[in-house]
Amino acid sequence: FSLKEETIDDAISAVNLAKQSTLIDTSRIFVLGHSLGAMAAPYINNNSSCAGAIMFSGPFRSLTEIMPQQIEYLAGLDGKINKAEKKTIKQFKERAIMIRADMYDSTTSYNDLMGYWPGYFWKTEQSYLPPAHIEKGTKPLLILHGSRDYQIDPVKDFIPLRSLCDQKTNCQAIMYEGLNHLFIMGEGQPNPSEYFIPGNVDERVISDIAVWVKYQGN
Repeated sequence: FSLKEETIDDAISAVNLAKQSTLIDTSRIFVLGHSLGAMAAPYINNNSSCAGAIMFSGPFRSLTEIMPQQIEYLAGLDGKINKAEKKTIKQFKERAIMIRADMYDSTTSYNDLMGYWPGYFWKTEQSYLPPAHIEKGTKPLLILHGSRDYQIDPVKDFIPLRSLCDQKTNCQAIMYEGLNHLFIMGEGQPNPSEYFIPGNVDERVISDIAVWVKYQGN
């Protein structure tokens, strides 16, 4: 499978289903994608009948750059990196290089690559990366990011996305101080344990989305 089969097809089908509803304004259907879904959002925006899309913690770079960085960050949270962690980091970096060098085929197992994605996913990943789809997009796009997001880097991903967005008349990008990958407020060094603390998406984010959606087409 690729990102299309895993995420995009379902989102487009959901838009098509919503279009049949008599309970909503079917001309104002928006798609919000988070993380990997945010990676797909600009493509979905351009290739579905939605009215616009929202990227929640979306990447600018390939997952081959992001995932080794995530592993290294997590390994260093306790202030030291042990032998097992060094081995894992080395493995991720080597596999990322292998993928970028196209040293595999579409039938290669996910066990020999990164994450749970097989060779076919990685062969097609470049087709769905946001930059090209943002550049050619004509429909509204909202890009949102939290400053405490350690999974999708605010500097290496959000800032270049915002630069692209600034060149478009139909695009807006907002960074929220203190919010993590889930858009929940936190303090200190970002870490996975905070995901298990009950919380809510920050009210600023909800309000900004509501205002943006209401503004589109008016």
